[in-house]
Amino acid sequence: MESRTEWTDARLNDLVERLDKTLERLDQDLRELRAELRTEVAALRRDGMVATVALIAAIVGTGVLT
Repeated sequence: MESRTEWTDARLNDLVERLDKTLERLDQDLRELRAELRTEVAALRRDGMVATVALIAAIVGTGVLT
């Protein structure tokens, strides 16, 4: 009975180690995705601001508001 307990403990330790490695990899992947998303959102904000300024300039330039 004791050998079975040792085998089970060893197997559980192996599974815990594999799980830890997998979670570390997932954590790193999420950090990389988060950084990429920040970059993309910042680019979208800049593009939106440029488009808004261009639209306002076009409206003012046509004299529609006067």
